[in-house]
Formats: sequence, structure tokens, C-alpha cells
Amino acid sequence: MDVAQVLIAFLTEYPRTLALGDEPPAEVLDRYFAPGFTFRNNGMPLDRERLIAHARLVRRNTTDVDIDLAEFLVQERRFAARYLLRARMRSGETVTNAVYAFGEFDLDGKVTRIVQSARPMDLESQASE
Repeated sequence: MDVAQVLIAFLTEYPRTLALGDEPPAEVLDRYFAPGFTFRNNGMPLDRERLIAHARLVRRNTTDVDIDLAEFLVQERRFAARYLLRARMRSGETVTNAVYAFGEFDLDGKVTRIVQSARPMDLESQASE
């Protein structure tokens, strides 16, 4: 398994598929996450049901998702990444978050653990990033 390729696919395909795809959110999660995964975002634990509920909300409100992967590191099956996630909303607004993620994949390339911090970016701070 090439962990760098798995990570890039996870960071770029997972958000788009979850937000814009036609398949049920549970199937998307099962493709990218190992059973019993742990996910913390800004200190808040997100279990499978919470992520499914989030996906339903995102699908109602989002028209496009773009990932700008700034940098990443991999070591064995562990990873760290820094990226911008931009979501275009039905309202016409674009929401941009700077994301710092740390995690681990299992032997099958599914996420077993991820801890991330996401902070909203305003237009002024985006220009300086």
C-alpha cells in the first residue's frame, strides 16, 4: 500500500463524494473508514451516526467542494496533512476552512484514527496563506 496515494485519495475524494455523491453516506463512510474508527474534530468526537447526519446536511446546502492540499507527511501508516477545504453553498457563499489532520490507516487503507483541527478562514487571512 502506498500510504501517500491513499492519503491523497482520502483527502480529495472523500469530502467530494460525501458532500456531492449520490450513494448513501453510510456506504461512503464504510469505503474510507475502518469499523470502530475514532474521529475528533476540534476536540469533538464524531462517530459514524454523527458523520452520516453531517453528510445529509452538507448535501442539502453544498454545490461544490474543493481541496487545496498544501502539504502532507506519511510514516508507515501514519499521516499528517495541512489543507484548505472550500465549500460553495447554495446561498452563493464560499466557506473556507484551514484543516490540520493527523491520523492512521489500517492495512487495507481505511482510516482507523483521525484527529483534526479546522478553522474558518476569512478573505483577508486567505490572501496571506
